[in-house]
Amino acid sequence: LDYFAGVFTVLDARNFTAIFTQQLPFLFEHLLANAAVSTVLQHFLANSNVSRHFADLLLAFLSARLGSLSEPGGREAPVLLRLFKLVFGSITLFPENEPILRPHLGTIVNGAVRHAALAANPSHHLYLLRALFKSIGGGKFEGLYKEFLPLLPPLLAHLMRHINAVHAPGLRDLLVELCLTLPARLSTLLPYLHLLMRPVLLALSGPPELVTLALRTLEFWIDHLHPDFIQPLMAPKMRQLLLLLCQQLQPPPHQFGPIALRILGKLGGRNRRFLRE
Repeated sequence: LDYFAGVFTVLDARNFTAIFTQQLPFLFEHLLANAAVSTVLQHFLANSNVSRHFADLLLAFLSARLGSLSEPGGREAPVLLRLFKLVFGSITLFPENEPILRPHLGTIVNGAVRHAALAANPSHHLYLLRALFKSIGGGKFEGLYKEFLPLLPPLLAHLMRHINAVHAPGLRDLLVELCLTLPARLSTLLPYLHLLMRPVLLALSGPPELVTLALRTLEFWIDHLHPDFIQPLMAPKMRQLLLLLCQQLQPPPHQFGPIALRILGKLGGRNRRFLRE
């Protein structure tokens, strides 16, 4: 299949695009029947000659099928999710592919949120958002960060609403993770930090992966925000936060003791004052 895919990578962009604009549904149908066909798509996305053009075609194709992710038991949902992850991975592999994702970003985020709100099981839509956030996070893609700005308020409102309503632990953990990995700079998140305190507290009570994320997020805030700014934000939840941090002060092999102690130290006298109250 690699040799078969290689035949198409030597075509000029116009002919390649013309062929796969017509044949992408055919490829997808065969992929549903035989997972090995994904080798062809992976080859295109990893080839510098055609990656950009194929990623554009594939994103448009996948975005039009977001509704199929609402059927986790169906045969399309896991395949669609895997293909989305492959496309996002190509953005990381070839940063010049970033402009290809920009026009699709709003469709993907808003579509995932809309379908998740209506689905009986929204897990695949949330997995899609998690894969997207992991791929474009880290501050490498300034253009995508700007594109994400108008999407942030409704997305965060949706996530917080579902955190308060959901009872399944696995689903809540996924929602908490999304809140703490939003692809936005700290300066953009400042108006929403008071809302994000709840996901931080839930993460500190969660599995080890979420505890790590919460501690890293909390330390980042403390390191980069002035105490006079962050203290009023933390004040309503400070006692609960300090109790959760103190629960992590355990000797090895417990892994979170050192970072919890470091955060308590950076909070200074505030940690003792709130604990006495």
